[in-house]
Amino acid sequence: MFRSTLFYDHLTDFLVGPWKLYAAIGASLILAAILIFIFPNLLAYLIAFFLLLSGAMFVGIGLRLRRLRSEYQKWLEVYWEP
Repeated sequence: MFRSTLFYDHLTDFLVGPWKLYAAIGASLILAAILIFIFPNLLAYLIAFFLLLSGAMFVGIGLRLRRLRSEYQKWLEVYWEP
């Protein structure tokens, strides 16, 4: 009955497609935070805390987007495919 999912497929690919990029950004921010912790200054600690927090958030977003994409594919198979 509902076979025209072109808009939703493109929208989901746009939103969920770059999950590896988000994970890579998160990992690089965490690495930058660790390097700043190795060479300490007060400002460096503040920046390192921000980078560590941002990196963890990006990694979390990347993992959630990857899971959302797989759930959406399962949903497509169940409800939209013949």
